[in-house]
Amino acid sequence: MRTVKPSWLGCSPLERWPAPGCTVLTVWRPTACWKAWWSVAAPEGLRRRHAAAAGRAYVSKLEPVTHHALKRRELQRVMSRDAAVMRNAAGLQRLSDTLAEAPIRHVTGRRDFEDVALTLTARAVAAAALARNESRGCHHCTEYPDTAPEHARSTVIRLADDQNLVRAEALATVG
Repeated sequence: MRTVKPSWLGCSPLERWPAPGCTVLTVWRPTACWKAWWSVAAPEGLRRRHAAAAGRAYVSKLEPVTHHALKRRELQRVMSRDAAVMRNAAGLQRLSDTLAEAPIRHVTGRRDFEDVALTLTARAVAAAALARNESRGCHHCTEYPDTAPEHARSTVIRLADDQNLVRAEALATVG
């Protein structure tokens, strides 16, 4: 049996019905290939006319997106060092400071986007760990080796308005 390689749009070409060169997504989900083609290959004039007909402003170039983020290897290193299963307040504070000082990066592709998401997640983990003065589950805090029943609660982690500061808010007690 011959395998069919997906096209550059991620669609698999069909050899027979409905027409040679047609793709699986064209048959089953025509909008998927159309949207991919439209965003990449449609002539600029056509996109401009389409935007005008829809009553939307046409943007020829996207504005650059920047966000604070560590590179993945650096993030893995500091998370392994300071937020492992055995934790202490000094390490968690050092992690929090390192993440707060993360450089501004231009988000130009998937890897950059993932690094931003991973850095935000790491900041949430650090904030949640710093908010608890106890050991909980498999995470052992060396300063607080015991579980505190009064801390058995869900915690919501939120970004502040400036998208840089993380806050931990305790919800109602569980149980």
